Amino acid sequence: MVKDVFRRIFAYDLAENHTDRCDIYETIPATVTSGGGSEVVVLTDEPCRLCFLGLRQAQDSNSVSKASARAKLFLRAGVPILPGSRVVVRRGTTTYNLASTGVCAEFFSHTEVPLEVAEEIL
Repeated sequence: MVKDVFRRIFAYDLAENHTDRCDIYETIPATVTSGGGSEVVVLTDEPCRLCFLGLRQAQDSNSVSKASARAKLFLRAGVPILPGSRVVVRRGTTTYNLASTGVCAEFFSHTEVPLEVAEEIL
């Protein structure tokens, strides 16, 4: 009873904060008969919230540094996302291409997905 009340309160609060939209893609491995691997859409236009956690920078031997931004995606409860899935988040006119880097944290009110985006900086 009490758990259901909290679930409704948190679901309402999360619905207000989920102003971004995301698409989730999983890669199906290549087989001998089908050739190369392909991506399958798991979810489309799912309400979510993207939060950036920080920026890590590592030096490469070719004087090219790689910046790696860490982020966390908040989704409704019960959304299964596998590690290695590709996530595209739309916030207004901006689109972020990210990759799921770990196991999702499942809570009774929401799901948290660790994400990462890496770009080379010349």
